[in-house]
Amino acid sequence: MIDISQIRADLEATLPAVVARSQISRYLGGCYTPATMAVYDSKGIGVKDPVRLSGQKIGYSKQNLIDWFIARLEAANAQKGNSNEVED
Repeated sequence: MIDISQIRADLEATLPAVVARSQISRYLGGCYTPATMAVYDSKGIGVKDPVRLSGQKIGYSKQNLIDWFIARLEAANAQKGNSNEVED
């Protein structure tokens, strides 16, 4: 089991200030692809306040990405009846 608070701390320590959507898989351990994030953004369920980096390139602020990711982990965990830990 992995502690969600530890995941948050690890992300806060390692993510750059802005994460490009094209690099999302790298920074979130392969949990989400750029295509998935684009769909979530178009449906309004993605990371809050995405930023246009240049042309078609989209990014997410570090804090908004962490908050979004942790909320998804907690929601998925709540369905299993355990809101503090995630299975490996």
